[in-house]
Amino acid sequence: MEKYIIGIDAGTSGIKAVLFDLAGNEVRKMGYPIEAHCPIESWYEEDPAEIWDKAQKAIRSVVEPFP
Repeated sequence: MEKYIIGIDAGTSGIKAVLFDLAGNEVRKMGYPIEAHCPIESWYEEDPAEIWDKAQKAIRSVVEPFP
Protein backbone atom coordinates (compact mmCIF):
# COMPACT_ATOMS: atom_id res chain seq x y z
CA MET A 1 0.00 0.00 0.00
CA GLU A 2 1.41 3.38 -1.02
CA LYS A 3 1.61 6.21 1.48
CA TYR A 4 0.77 9.84 0.84
CA ILE A 5 0.73 13.22 2.55
CA ILE A 6 -2.18 15.67 2.31
CA GLY A 7 -1.61 19.40 2.62
CA ILE A 8 -4.51 21.75 3.33
CA ASP A 9 -4.46 25.44 2.38
CA ALA A 10 -7.25 27.44 4.02
CA GLY A 11 -7.00 30.93 2.58
CA THR A 12 -9.29 33.90 2.27
CA SER A 13 -10.45 32.95 -1.22
CA GLY A 14 -10.90 29.21 -0.72
CA ILE A 15 -9.86 25.84 0.58
CA LYS A 16 -7.41 23.61 -1.27
CA ALA A 17 -6.21 20.06 -0.58
CA VAL A 18 -3.10 18.68 -2.26
CA LEU A 19 -2.04 15.03 -2.23
CA PHE A 20 1.71 14.36 -2.37
CA ASP A 21 3.64 11.12 -2.62
CA LEU A 22 6.45 10.58 -0.11
CA ALA A 23 8.98 11.92 -2.62
CA GLY A 24 7.16 15.28 -2.52
CA ASN A 25 5.56 15.02 -5.95
CA GLU A 26 2.09 16.50 -6.35
CA VAL A 27 -0.35 13.71 -7.20
CA ARG A 28 -3.72 15.49 -7.04
CA LYS A 29 -5.11 18.88 -6.13
CA MET A 30 -8.65 20.17 -5.58
CA GLY A 31 -9.96 23.50 -4.36
CA TYR A 32 -13.28 25.11 -3.54
CA PRO A 33 -14.03 28.84 -3.23
CA ILE A 34 -15.21 30.34 0.04
CA GLU A 35 -17.84 33.07 0.10
CA ALA A 36 -16.74 36.19 1.95
CA HIS A 37 -19.04 38.63 3.68
CA CYS A 38 -18.11 42.24 4.32
CA PRO A 39 -20.80 43.60 6.66
CA ILE A 40 -18.79 46.72 7.43
CA GLU A 41 -16.01 48.32 5.43
CA SER A 42 -12.65 46.72 6.31
CA TRP A 43 -14.36 43.73 7.99
CA TYR A 44 -14.03 40.31 6.40
CA GLU A 45 -16.10 37.35 7.58
CA GLU A 46 -16.33 33.72 6.50
CA ASP A 47 -18.70 31.01 7.67
CA PRO A 48 -16.78 28.36 9.68
CA ALA A 49 -19.33 25.70 8.67
CA GLU A 50 -18.66 26.46 5.00
CA ILE A 51 -14.90 26.27 5.58
CA TRP A 52 -15.26 22.88 7.29
CA ASP A 53 -17.60 21.57 4.56
CA LYS A 54 -15.31 22.68 1.73
CA ALA A 55 -12.21 21.29 3.49
CA GLN A 56 -13.87 17.87 3.82
CA LYS A 57 -14.92 17.94 0.14
CA ALA A 58 -11.41 18.87 -0.97
CA ILE A 59 -9.86 16.06 1.07
CA ARG A 60 -12.37 13.50 -0.25
CA SER A 61 -11.68 14.66 -3.80
CA VAL A 62 -7.93 14.04 -3.59
CA VAL A 63 -8.20 10.64 -1.91
CA GLU A 64 -10.85 9.13 -4.20
CA PRO A 65 -9.65 5.93 -5.82
CA PHE A 66 -7.55 6.45 -8.91
CA PRO A 67 -9.15 5.44 -12.23
